[in-house]
Amino acid sequence: MEYLDSRSLQLLREKYPQIPSKSGAAIFFEQEIAGDLEDSMTNRWLELCQSHNALMDQSWFAATPAEQGEFRQFRYAIPVAVNELLHQYHQTKVGTDFAVPNASYFDMLKSYQQTMRDSGLTYCIFGHIGENHLHINILPKNEEESLKAWTIYHQLAKRVIGWGGTISAEHGVGKIRRQFLQEMFGMAAIKEMVEIKKRLDPSGVLGRGNIFPEGFLGGGGHG
Repeated sequence: MEYLDSRSLQLLREKYPQIPSKSGAAIFFEQEIAGDLEDSMTNRWLELCQSHNALMDQSWFAATPAEQGEFRQFRYAIPVAVNELLHQYHQTKVGTDFAVPNASYFDMLKSYQQTMRDSGLTYCIFGHIGENHLHINILPKNEEESLKAWTIYHQLAKRVIGWGGTISAEHGVGKIRRQFLQEMFGMAAIKEMVEIKKRLDPSGVLGRGNIFPEGFLGGGGHG
């Protein structure tokens, strides 16, 4: 189940002019249905869509493998469009990888929307709504906007941690997110993680500088 906000749809309109002009957002869902349940499950989805004022006459449905493939191409055309736009600006996106517990999902979404509207930056929000895991892609046009985007990233990361969420839901911690691990887990847990790493990598050469700052690992090689 995937969510695409209005700005995501706007990015895709050049390639997909059939996107309804009144769309405020889109939900893409895919479900396997056994033959004897097809009618009842389809009707339940239709009732759910109608009850939330979906544009039923302009919604898209897929039944065949080829049609389902077209839906997936539509979904994954968003990152392509983002990268094409960034290429024009000669900048790198600032993208979140946060997820929150169920109880905080709507707080997260409202916070994302309000924060980004107030920022004045170019952005889009899309991702895995069924896992409370939406990505903000901030698209800076210059270095000044990039610095502002990273400031917003840090603010939102702390907010997500406060809701009991994670700052790394699928793409790993690496170097950029490692500063938030201590806030998520506390120093005692970080030290336990470091001890496990030292047992598995006593020479300290694997992923050097990722997840843990150099000072936590002591001597060793460089990777």
